[in-house]
Amino acid sequence: MKSTLACALLLVGGLGGCDNNYIAFTLDGGDAGSDAGAHDAGEDAGPVVAPTTVVTQCGDPLVSAITGTTTDIEVETSGAAMDSAALCGEPAGTQHVFMAIDALAGEAWHVHLSALDASGRPRMGLLTEACDPNDCVAEASFCEGGSDEHFSFEAHRDGRYWVTMNDAMTGGGRYRAAVYRLVCGDGVEAHGEACDDGNLLGGDGCDHRCRVELSTLRTHEYEPNDDRVGANVMLLEGGALTITGTIAGLGACAYPDVFRLAHPGGTLAVTVEADGACDSSGGEPMQARVMNGAGALLIAFDLTDCAGGGSISDLSAGEYSIEIAAGERDVALPYRLTAETL
Repeated sequence: MKSTLACALLLVGGLGGCDNNYIAFTLDGGDAGSDAGAHDAGEDAGPVVAPTTVVTQCGDPLVSAITGTTTDIEVETSGAAMDSAALCGEPAGTQHVFMAIDALAGEAWHVHLSALDASGRPRMGLLTEACDPNDCVAEASFCEGGSDEHFSFEAHRDGRYWVTMNDAMTGGGRYRAAVYRLVCGDGVEAHGEACDDGNLLGGDGCDHRCRVELSTLRTHEYEPNDDRVGANVMLLEGGALTITGTIAGLGACAYPDVFRLAHPGGTLAVTVEADGACDSSGGEPMQARVMNGAGALLIAFDLTDCAGGGSISDLSAGEYSIEIAAGERDVALPYRLTAETL
């Protein structure tokens, strides 16, 4: 199928021209995939279609894949076709466009999407190279009020990852995207890094993955800590640690608070309770979830009256995650989280 690219932006500063990151596709029913065109006969084959950062199909071979930090990517979904399948938790019948990231195993990346229209409600997800809609690596749809969305991910293998972008509103919209390759230990705290003290040592407040460490010297959560890449790390000195945090509140998105810890094996006990007055009315119940290093859920419990707990026995040694989630609610919920190895 042949695609005609129409560029709709003027360069900043009054210069005329096209921004290759801002693309609209018009399908005309032709076939651009054949190698038997006029060019092989020495005739004029027409204009060359240059790769672009944003495409309308996952897996499009004409995409210009991102290999390093790239910002100010203009995105529009209004010209995209309706998807017949759900993608990353979003229902079928929405208009998605895609960016490709070529990542190496072990790299950490952060993706940020901002709406350029006041009514925009951006949504994002991350698919592997196979473009399987049932294999979503990450997703971001936490801000019903239309705020920016973002997520971070770690590449578990060399390969291509596809960022899918759409809008919760029918008709699509205009956005600006930014992609950051996070380089921990270079002393520069990039967007998406919680800290970067210029080394890859742990135990000094900023660990080898540039995550803030919580201990008896720092007992309150450090924002942002809303995914496993940027999670706060709990150092269980003496086998236990209690920290305080706050979730939800007026204008806040529904991102969870995420904590990671190294567990030596055996039993892990987790308790959460209100830190002061508790308002458990309205919205989804506050919930705690414990997951293994791969993100598989091990236990979840609702915090009835802002309190609850659970334990998991016979765990192998490794890194585990704890998430505190409260959905979107206007009343902020201060809490105390205790993790203990038994």
